[in-house]
Amino acid sequence: MRIGIDVDILRLSNTYTGIPNYIRYLVEGLTKLELRAQRVFLLSNHPVYADDSFPLHISQVVVRWPFKRGWNNFALPWTAGRLKLNLLHLPAFNVPFYATCPLVVTIHDLAYLIHPECCQQQTVEYLSRKVPLALKKASAIITPTASVKKEIIEHFRFPVERIFPVWHGVSPIFKVLPPDVVAKARKVLALPDPFILFVSTVEPRKNLKRLIEAYGCAVARGLGHFLVIVGARGWLCEEIYELPRKLGLEKRVLFLGYISDELLPALYNAADIFIYPSLYEGFGLPVLEAMACGTPVIASKISSLSEVVGEAGILVEPLDTNAMASAMLFLAGNADAKQKLAQKGLERAIGFSWEKTARETVKVYEETFKLAK
Repeated sequence: MRIGIDVDILRLSNTYTGIPNYIRYLVEGLTKLELRAQRVFLLSNHPVYADDSFPLHISQVVVRWPFKRGWNNFALPWTAGRLKLNLLHLPAFNVPFYATCPLVVTIHDLAYLIHPECCQQQTVEYLSRKVPLALKKASAIITPTASVKKEIIEHFRFPVERIFPVWHGVSPIFKVLPPDVVAKARKVLALPDPFILFVSTVEPRKNLKRLIEAYGCAVARGLGHFLVIVGARGWLCEEIYELPRKLGLEKRVLFLGYISDELLPALYNAADIFIYPSLYEGFGLPVLEAMACGTPVIASKISSLSEVVGEAGILVEPLDTNAMASAMLFLAGNADAKQKLAQKGLERAIGFSWEKTARETVKVYEETFKLAK
């Protein structure tokens, strides 16, 4: 079976978060599989992998489409036909208007539909066109959780048996690190001690205004930890950056911006507690990364995060700042609870790997190909 994967979005990403992270880790997982009956082609408009030393079953194909537009609607179908692909995987929502082979589409979430107030209007309008088109054209849908599958079933008419939940994995770089490595990162990043950590894009959907307000309540009740917020600037983030000053917390809340993979695992390790109060997620990869690093987790009690965290973290209602503050205070003052939760997180994270994600994704390819015959 000849499989194409659209990886072109990687050339547009200066930072790896969200969908670009999913693509690069999926490809990494595929390289670790021994695929004898499948050949995988990574399709892009320009080179996205400097090192082309892939195993024999994976090849990078640079199409070099000369126009600013038309990659999805013309270059991809044309390339699929030229390579005689049996299947094309589109991991970033985009689908062509016509296809020369069956399409597998990954739909990561329905944030634009379920929480439109947390999305830019242009994003809502764009995805309101793209997602229904993807569902119309796709032979199969991959979702990161059963929760997203359920949401698709509730909001769209799509055959249940052709929606496949495939959990994301966690990179092996996220693990418990030696104290000297963590100490070095503390020095490089000038980290306070102790601190509570948040990692993700700074934007409304991540519920950071309530987190900062809850943190302020916890400080007023005796919390001695700092709050460290890590992530690239998103949309409507100005009020989030201003809030600590308005609450008199500007010396207690630190914004570090985007942190690369070189330092991110050590940052998780250095944190006393990880908190992720998001209003909505398709998966919530930072939560899994924190658990894999042995950091106790507080997360939102929403369907996808509940699915990922299981019983390995404290789940709180994302709109309840008092519950959020109480959870921070409880863990900060209870070393035994932190240790038990950290151990549960480590045990939970063992069940996730990108190799497993890749293996399950290949099963979707095989099932889709079989049904298309």
